[in-house]
Amino acid sequence: MKNALPLAFFVLAAASCAPDTSQYKEPVAELSADWKQTAATLAELQSALQDELQDWQGMYAGMEAPEKTLAQLSEAQKEELKALREACREHGETYTEMMKEVAEWRIEWEEEGAQLQALEEELESGKIKGSPQARIDELRDELQEVNEEIKIIQEELKFTMAECVETCKSYADIVTSVNVQ
Repeated sequence: MKNALPLAFFVLAAASCAPDTSQYKEPVAELSADWKQTAATLAELQSALQDELQDWQGMYAGMEAPEKTLAQLSEAQKEELKALREACREHGETYTEMMKEVAEWRIEWEEEGAQLQALEEELESGKIKGSPQARIDELRDELQEVNEEIKIIQEELKFTMAECVETCKSYADIVTSVNVQ
């Protein structure tokens, strides 16, 4: 019994020195929910870019006026078609670059997500490594940065889509003007 008392004291002292993780559970849960939402938004953005690239490929392939039509166009109209086709090609490059960027983000996102998962597991087990608040803040900053980048790409996508549609319409207007005359 005499030996059990110091052992009990040691166990209680060690337990009371363990970090209190309860204060981090709610912020980590919120971060995790926001993280999942951003992951879904990234997946949606990547899918939208794939769809737009596929649509662009069809439109670009359709920007070949028949020789009979080209023969009826003025030199100025032919130059305009050439410029419009080049602009359309550049839209495809823009879609491709955006897709590469988003794909890279998703890879980084999964790596960062592993850090969040490790933090969640540490909180669950009560065995925290390092400063939980610093890790939460770092992951929250990463989340905010990616969300800002997503907004930029979404705006660039909308702009490129509108520009691409206008380019194709202008091309079609020139080509069909010959058939109308």
